[in-house]
Amino acid sequence: PLRARPQDVGPLVLEGDELVLRGDRMESAQDVRLAWALGHKHVEQFVGLLSPGRLQALPLAWDVRAEEWFDLFEHDPRKPEHWGHWTNRGMTANSQCLFCHTTRYDKGYQPATDTYDSKWMEIGVGCEACHGPGGAHVDWAHGDRAASDPYRAMDAARMESTCGSCHSRRVDRAPWE
Repeated sequence: PLRARPQDVGPLVLEGDELVLRGDRMESAQDVRLAWALGHKHVEQFVGLLSPGRLQALPLAWDVRAEEWFDLFEHDPRKPEHWGHWTNRGMTANSQCLFCHTTRYDKGYQPATDTYDSKWMEIGVGCEACHGPGGAHVDWAHGDRAASDPYRAMDAARMESTCGSCHSRRVDRAPWE
């Protein structure tokens, strides 16, 4: 969900019915067609399609609260030859981001062609991203006390292994609370 109002789009351009991030704002000759926006509460980071199936996390983001654009790597400048530059594998969302930012993610990497056929159930982190199918929990929450709620008494070790798969990788990229 793009929260930037039309007058605030700055580096974004509408081309037909597609949003494009202007390359000159990322020190590139290439404009990038946006495929997704990750996040919505604090920051929206954009993911663009550089080649078939390869989604790249882009360096410019929208601060929802401050209503302004910022460079995620302002204090960590990256050059095109760096692994973590937005055009390189360190910022390939298919392998670096989407596992934690989608629900029921399947990377779909094709080694023979070095491409991706990634799929997910929903963009964003829904309950089932961590907990798996939640039908029994929903039934219990809606009053069916005969249903067993598998999440009601989750022990610390199970919670750590469930939550830690994404949260152990957490790194602040911007000064939001």
